Amino acid sequence: MAIRTRIAAGISAAAVSLSLVLAPAAFAQDAMQQDIDFKNSLSQGHDVVQTRADQERRHFEGQRDKARHHRQLHQQETR
Repeated sequence: MAIRTRIAAGISAAAVSLSLVLAPAAFAQDAMQQDIDFKNSLSQGHDVVQTRADQERRHFEGQRDKARHHRQLHQQETR
């Protein structure tokens, strides 16, 4: 039993280490994409803040619609 526990702990530690190693790369990629979007918007003459705000608004509207749909399904199931 102790060997299995040690193996499980080792695998868990490896998974945590790997996730910590890969996390900065994901953040860097997001930052680079934001830089690219910013440069593209400057060349096109668009307002970056407005574009980002529109993206966020559309995202949250989509989330709201999904939640509304799930509530309706749940209400139908409980009837």
